[in-house]
Amino acid sequence: MKVAVVTSTRADFGLLLPLIQKLEADPFFSVSILATGSHTDSSRGDTLQEVHNEGIQDLHVIEVDTNDTSDVGVAVSAAHTLEKFSTKFEELKPDLVVLLGDRYEILSVAMAAFLLKLPIAHISGGDVTTGALDDSIRHSITKLSHIHFPTTKEYRQRVIQLGEQPDRVFNVGNLCIDNVKMLEKVEAKELEQFLDFDLNRFKQNILVTLHPETTRDNQASLNEIFFNALAQLEDVGIIITYPNHDAGGDSIIESILNLKRQKIDAVCVRESLGMRRYHSLLTHVNAVIGNSSSGITEVPSYGIPTVDVGDRQQGRIRAKSVINVDYCDASIQNAITLALGEKMQQECLSAKNPYGDGNTAERIVKTLKRIETNGLIKKVFYDA
Repeated sequence: MKVAVVTSTRADFGLLLPLIQKLEADPFFSVSILATGSHTDSSRGDTLQEVHNEGIQDLHVIEVDTNDTSDVGVAVSAAHTLEKFSTKFEELKPDLVVLLGDRYEILSVAMAAFLLKLPIAHISGGDVTTGALDDSIRHSITKLSHIHFPTTKEYRQRVIQLGEQPDRVFNVGNLCIDNVKMLEKVEAKELEQFLDFDLNRFKQNILVTLHPETTRDNQASLNEIFFNALAQLEDVGIIITYPNHDAGGDSIIESILNLKRQKIDAVCVRESLGMRRYHSLLTHVNAVIGNSSSGITEVPSYGIPTVDVGDRQQGRIRAKSVINVDYCDASIQNAITLALGEKMQQECLSAKNPYGDGNTAERIVKTLKRIETNGLIKKVFYDA
C-alpha cells in the first residue's frame, strides 16, 4: 500500500513520528512523507532539519509561503497549499493519505486529496476546542475523510455523530503517549547547552507556549494580560517557545521578546525546541503554562501540572492535573502559584492521562493493513 503522510508543524511531526517509523518498518507499506507549512519557515525554528534528522526514507518538501499571518495571508497560503498538493498527489498517486489534526493547511491538503478521489485516514477527529477556528476545520476534515482514528471513546462517538460509519471509526488513543514511552530523552547538560540557560538557577522552572485565540479579535490585549502575569513571577525560570502560524502569532512573538527584555536573566526564548528536547524538558520543569494542546494531552503523563489559559483548548477531555483560567492577571498568577505549590506538585504525580496507553501507532498500522482501500471513496451518511 502506497501511503502519503503529511506534516505541517513541529507539533504534528512529533505526534506522527512513531506511526511513520512503524509504517516504514513494515514491508506492506510504501511510505512517502510530505513536509509543508511551518517546516519551510526557518524563522520559527529549523523544524525541517528535525524531520531530516529522523532518517525519513522518502521525504518530499512542499514549499508554501507562510510568512504573512494576517487573516488574508492565511487564506492565500491555504489556497497555495491546495494547488501544490494537488500536483504532488497526482505525481505520487498514493493509495491512502494520512492526516492528523486540525490545521488550516491540513484542510487544504484534505481538499486536494478529496478532489483527486484519494482515500484519507484522519487522526484526532472528534475533538472539541471551542476557542479556536480549528474546531470547524477539524470537523470539516472529518467529513472529507474515509477512515477515522479518534483518540478517546467520547471523540469516536462524536465522529459517528457527524454521520461517519461506525465500522470506519477506530478509538486508538493518542500518538503523544507513544512518544512519552518510546523517546530517548536528552540529558540535562545537553538541554542547558541548547537553551543557554541554567535549569538550576531558579527555585522552579516553567515551560510556556501561547498560541493565538483565533476566534477573538483582541489578541494584543490578551498578550498584555498573559505576559504581565508572567512578569510578576519571582525566582522562576521561564522557558518560552514561539507560537504556531495562526493569524495573530506575530503579535505574540513581539510580547515574548518584550518579556525577555524585562526579565533578561529569567527568560529563555527558543523558536522551537524540537520533539526530543521538548519531551526531555518536561522532565526538568515544574509546570507548563499557555494554551497548547500538548498541555492537555502529553504533559499529564510527566506528572506535572498544566495551566491552560483562555478558550483555545476548551472542550478537550483533560486530566485532573490541568487548571483552566481565563485571561485575567490575577487569575493567571493565582493558577501558577497553585500549580507550583507542593500540594499540586504531589497530586500531579498520580494524575491519570485519559489519552491512551502508548500503543496507538501499532493499532493504526494493524487497522490499515486489514482495510481494503478500494471502495472507500463512496461514503453513506450514518443516521444513528
